[in-house]
Amino acid sequence: MSRVFYSEALTVLTVVRLHYNGRTMLAVAELAPDLLLTRGVVHTVSERGWVSALAVKDGRIAWVGAAEAARPLAGPRTRVVDLGGRTVGPGFVDSHNHTLKAGLDLVKVQLGAATRLDEVLTAVAARAKDLPEGAWVLASASWHEANLAEKRLPTREELDAAAPRHPVYIPRGGHTAVVNSRALALAGLDDGAQDPPGGTLIRDPRTGRLTGQLFETPAMSLVSRRIPPPAFEEKVAALRRIQAVFHAVGITAVRDPGLVRYPGLDAEDFRAYLTLWRAGELTLRVTGMVGLEPGADPDQATAALERSALGSGFGDGWLRVGGIKLLTDGGVETAYLREPYASDPAFTGVRVLEPDYLLAALRAARRSGWATGVHCVGDAAVEMVTRTFEAVHREAPLTDQGWAVEHAILATPEQSRRLRDLGVFVTAQSVHLWKLGLNMVKHWGQDRAHAAYPLRTWLDLGLRVAGGTDANVCPHDQLLTLYVDTTRETEQAGPLGPDEAIPPEAALASHTRVAADCLGIGAWAGSLEPGRVADFVILSDDPLATPSGRLLKTRVLATVAGGRVVHRRDGSPL
Repeated sequence: MSRVFYSEALTVLTVVRLHYNGRTMLAVAELAPDLLLTRGVVHTVSERGWVSALAVKDGRIAWVGAAEAARPLAGPRTRVVDLGGRTVGPGFVDSHNHTLKAGLDLVKVQLGAATRLDEVLTAVAARAKDLPEGAWVLASASWHEANLAEKRLPTREELDAAAPRHPVYIPRGGHTAVVNSRALALAGLDDGAQDPPGGTLIRDPRTGRLTGQLFETPAMSLVSRRIPPPAFEEKVAALRRIQAVFHAVGITAVRDPGLVRYPGLDAEDFRAYLTLWRAGELTLRVTGMVGLEPGADPDQATAALERSALGSGFGDGWLRVGGIKLLTDGGVETAYLREPYASDPAFTGVRVLEPDYLLAALRAARRSGWATGVHCVGDAAVEMVTRTFEAVHREAPLTDQGWAVEHAILATPEQSRRLRDLGVFVTAQSVHLWKLGLNMVKHWGQDRAHAAYPLRTWLDLGLRVAGGTDANVCPHDQLLTLYVDTTRETEQAGPLGPDEAIPPEAALASHTRVAADCLGIGAWAGSLEPGRVADFVILSDDPLATPSGRLLKTRVLATVAGGRVVHRRDGSPL
C-alpha cells in the first residue's frame, strides 16, 4: 500500500469501524496509529503550515490535521497524548556536525565554562595529576579564549608550568591549537622548524621562538599525529554518549564531514557507526562525508573510492555516505581574504588548496558521481570555490546533485547570486557569530564582521541555506542557533549585522527541511507530512511565536526518532 494511499485509507477505514464490528474491527485496529498527539501546535514545516494533531504508525507520520478530527483515528492499542498546547516540530537536522569528534571530546578536559586563564591552567594541571607521566593531556575543542578575562590563548610556557611532565594539546575550534614544549619536542619541532604548506607555526615576534600556537590542519597535525589514537571501543562509546547529548537538544539527523578519511581510506570511524547500526542502537540519522586531505591525489582518491564498497548516497535511513569534503582555507584567524586583515595589514589568510588542484579534485569527484562539500570562509576562498564550481557546472550541471559550499561566511552579494544560479547548498552555522564574533571584529574589522553570514541576503536571493552548528567547534544547541539566526546576537561582541537576521519560520526550515535536503534525505525526512519518518521534538515554547530571548530558556521536552522516544525530560507529555 503506498504511503499516500495509506494516510487516506486510515481515515476511511476508521469511519468503517464506527459502523461494524467483529473481523472488520480487527482490520481497522491493525491500521490504527500507534501514537496520536492532539491539542498542540504542530509545525509541519511544509505547505500545510501548522496543525493541532499528529498520528504515527510504524515509525512514520500517518496523518496530520485538526485535533477535533483526531480522536476517531485511535484504535484500542493507540497511545493518545494530550499535548496541552505544547509545540511539536520536526527533529533538528544538523548539516555540518563533527559528531564523533564531539563524542570523543566529552571525556577530555572541558574548558567551555572557564572565564579566566588560571582556570584553564588549573584544569590542565588537574588532569595531568590524574595521568601517568608522559601521557597526553587533551582538551575539548569547544571553547574560546574570548570568554577569558585575558582574551588570549595560554602560552607554551604557561602550559609547561601546569603540566611539566606531560605533553599538552589544546585545540580551540577546528583551526587552532596550543601545545607545550613536551608536545613540540615529541613532534620534532624546534625554533628552526619551517611552516608546512597551508599551515602556520606561530612565533614570538621579538625572539622568533615558537609560541606553541598552531594554525590550520597542516600545522596542527604535525603534533596531533603523535597523539595515540583512541581505541575502537572508545569511539563506539563516544557515539553512544553523543547520541544522548544530541537528542537532548532535539537533533535527529546529522551530516558528519569527516566520517572516512583519505589517503588510506581510514574507515574505522565508519566502522564505529556500523557497530551501533548493526546492534540497532543507532538512533541518530548519520550522513557521513569522505574527507579528502590536502595533497592527496584527486584521481587516485576517487579511483580508490570507486574500488571500495562506498558510494555517494550509499546506505539506509540511519547510516549513509553523503559525499567528499574538501578544505580551501581556515577559520577566523586564517580565512583567505581579498583584503588584508584588520589585525595584520601584511596578512590575507591561508589558502590551503591551489585552484588547479581544487578543479582537478572536483572534476574527478563529478566523473565518479560523488557530491562534494567545500569549506570556504573568506571572500577570496569563496571566489575560488564559486569559480571552480562554475567550471564544473559548465561541463555537467550541479543543480540537485547535493553539492554544497560549507560556511561561505564572507560571501559577497555577487558571489551569492552566482552560487544561487548553480543551485548548490550553502551550509550555515550562525552559532559561529555567537562564539567567534569578537575575534571576527578583531581580525576582520567591524565592516566584515557585520557582513558575516548574510542569511537574509541569501534567503532573499533564493539560496538553499542548510542550517547547522559545526559541533565540536561550536555549541550544538539548536535553540541557541535559532536565537542567533533571528537576532544576530553574539556572546561577546553585541549584535553583528542585525539587518541579516531572518524570520523564525525561515530559521526553523533551515535547520529541518532544507538541511534534510542537503543531506539527501529530504524526500522522507525534515518535515512532518504523511509518509515521512516520525522524527520530531516537543518543545516547552513555540519558537515561531515566543519572543526571541525566550529561545534561550526553551527546552526540548522530548525527542522522537523513527517513532521511538530517544529523549524525555521532566514536563514531557510523552
